[in-house]
Amino acid sequence: MSCALVAMIDGFDTQAIGLVAPDIAADWGVNARRFGPRVRHRAVRWLIGRSLFGLTSDRYGRRPNLLVAVGLFGVVTLLTPLVDSVPELMAVRFVTGLGLGGASARDHALTSEYTPARMCGPPSSA
Repeated sequence: MSCALVAMIDGFDTQAIGLVAPDIAADWGVNARRFGPRVRHRAVRWLIGRSLFGLTSDRYGRRPNLLVAVGLFGVVTLLTPLVDSVPELMAVRFVTGLGLGGASARDHALTSEYTPARMCGPPSSA
């Protein structure tokens, strides 16, 4: 259940920034296009987070790393409303992406480990 929640939060985070960026830009008096390239680099942040947390998962275990990754993106996400410039927002979004990337990789691994073998059989042919 917690792994499904992490996946849901990841999806929400991805969609939410795209929806609120125009309002943030208007509030800060900047062109909304300044957010575009920075928001689109989600895959890079995700890849770095998956790689970093993947390395530490081998050493410390998947579950502790999942908890650290969730804690990281949780705390940094709560800081998001406190930023007041595009560079600060992008820094917060970068760290959030690292945590989400790490959490996403760990939740997929944990879900596959805890799924009963009978549910992991080959797909039926049509």
